[in-house]
Amino acid sequence: MELRFRLATEVDTSTLFEWRNDEFTRMNSHNQNKISYENHLKWFINQLKNTNVYIYIVVYRNVSVGTVRKEWSGDCWIISWTVSPACRGKGYGTLMVKKFLEDINGIVKAEVKLGNIASQKIAEKAGLEKEVIIDDIIYFSRKK
Repeated sequence: MELRFRLATEVDTSTLFEWRNDEFTRMNSHNQNKISYENHLKWFINQLKNTNVYIYIVVYRNVSVGTVRKEWSGDCWIISWTVSPACRGKGYGTLMVKKFLEDINGIVKAEVKLGNIASQKIAEKAGLEKEVIIDDIIYFSRKK
């Protein structure tokens, strides 16, 4: 399966807003509240301007199947991902995170909610290792 990664732009605001407010996505996010479009837009514009943050839209056959994000945090990359609600359960998550990690040098960390079995499996299959569980968050990492 040939996935393509492209940097997100303001054109992606609505799509990412919809994915972020999806019930399953919210249930597995640190902030489970619905986000207003205005707040999302402010956040997203700030993310696009931040030189330590890279947000990509993952595309398969001209369909946006998910998003991956990396943020430089002093000594490591913090990554996160979301699979489009319409594309869940089809294997895109593991493939996109695994491929995304191929192009990242250095230490990588990710946080996954304890009840988010799908993302736990994605993290493990992509080569991230469980470090510790604190409260309801599993902290994954890859040392490289």
